[in-house]
Amino acid sequence: MHTDEKVGLRYPKPNRENIATYLVERQMSIIGKTFEDAENDKDWFRNYTMTQEQFLEFKKEAVYLIKKVFKCNKAYAETNFDWWNLNWGLRIFPIPEDVRILTANSPFHARKKEQSDK
Repeated sequence: MHTDEKVGLRYPKPNRENIATYLVERQMSIIGKTFEDAENDKDWFRNYTMTQEQFLEFKKEAVYLIKKVFKCNKAYAETNFDWWNLNWGLRIFPIPEDVRILTANSPFHARKKEQSDK
């Protein structure tokens, strides 16, 4: 077993086979939860959130870890993290201001508003 002194958790050292589970465990530890909490709650990715600051710190750690485990460049690691985050990442709350502005100005949002005005 590998002990991560930074967070005081014990889990297998990350490798190509368990990196997804390792990242879930690390993500949950940032918000004060455990992997077992996620296993016991089928909607864990909806019920738990992290702040923008927590997410950025986690992403930095995760990209570094992916680069190390897969021996790849930063762009490849970031792409793989983005895919992982789409599948298993926690929601960010509150929603960052730049995302709110983009969403409010999107064509989809404008069409939806026009339909509700009718």
